[in-house]
Amino acid sequence: MLPKDKLERLQWVCGYLKAPEWLFEELKGPKKVVKFKIRPIINGNRQTFEVIRVHYCNPHSTGARPYKGGIRYHPDVTVELMEVLGFDMTKKCALADLPFGGAKGGVIFNPTQHTPIGKRIITENMAQGLWANKVLGPDIDVPGPDVGTNSETMFWIYNKIGEWNGDFGLNIPNVAAIVTGKPIENDGCPGREDATARGGLIVLQEFLKLSDRLNGTITEKPRVIIQGFGNVGRNLAKLMPESQFNVIAVSDVRGGLYSSRGLNFDSISSYYDKYGTFCGFPEAEEISNDTLLLIDCDILIPAAIEDQITAENADRIKAQLVLELANEAVTACGYQLLK
Repeated sequence: MLPKDKLERLQWVCGYLKAPEWLFEELKGPKKVVKFKIRPIINGNRQTFEVIRVHYCNPHSTGARPYKGGIRYHPDVTVELMEVLGFDMTKKCALADLPFGGAKGGVIFNPTQHTPIGKRIITENMAQGLWANKVLGPDIDVPGPDVGTNSETMFWIYNKIGEWNGDFGLNIPNVAAIVTGKPIENDGCPGREDATARGGLIVLQEFLKLSDRLNGTITEKPRVIIQGFGNVGRNLAKLMPESQFNVIAVSDVRGGLYSSRGLNFDSISSYYDKYGTFCGFPEAEEISNDTLLLIDCDILIPAAIEDQITAENADRIKAQLVLELANEAVTACGYQLLK
């Protein structure tokens, strides 16, 4: 069941659209929630992790219309959060007229505390569990990357299920369709890596053509702040200067960087690749995520995790425009204050 604020918003929308009562009943909770534990051996020690997968709603018939949604690795993964994000995926697919249902799932752990080998072992055990629980397959449920996962994670799933398909005769005709977001060299789709960031940039550019929101408020390149340096945030930081935007601040989960003159993407990116953090970067001021959200700018882009702009900070946001690329980054109260 969706949390109270989401239910109230859904009920209001259904009333506004004069939707039948059955539609509200259908959308207020998920079709299926699967929870199970995996116990892989990592560095000689058996460890326990909980896996969650939510099938929210699929308005299409079964067959070539599977559920679709990301897999998240994060300590804050919960059934309640996966239900909300699965509901969001249901709406996204419907809005884009894609013939998929909405899903979301994850494993409760902090991936930054594990080596690549450890993360691969966890991923392969998770994939086996998803398959065994009948929530993975080209015609059932096709995951993709989300917070804490990437194209390499998707390859690990694809590779493990591919091994099973050959060894145990799973009869999957197209194993490459088991996940999206794979590396290009491993049957991935060109353009997938920066698709979300590029789509967000296109939406922003089109909005600015139609709106007078920034007219008269800026004299040079619009100043942009990006929270999050994962798939979306990092690619956006790379693309925006090419489109005449000036990125003045970025961050990851540990904190970020600020320079009123603007940040050089190649410099911050190479430093991040080398050290895995922005800490110690010599060419900009180090800031916290809380500070980043409140810096004066033209465009603020939350591209990390949910509940970042809330009743506690929304009235102190100095950005002229907020482009919400993270799921549920702005709370219901935050929206009201931003208006």
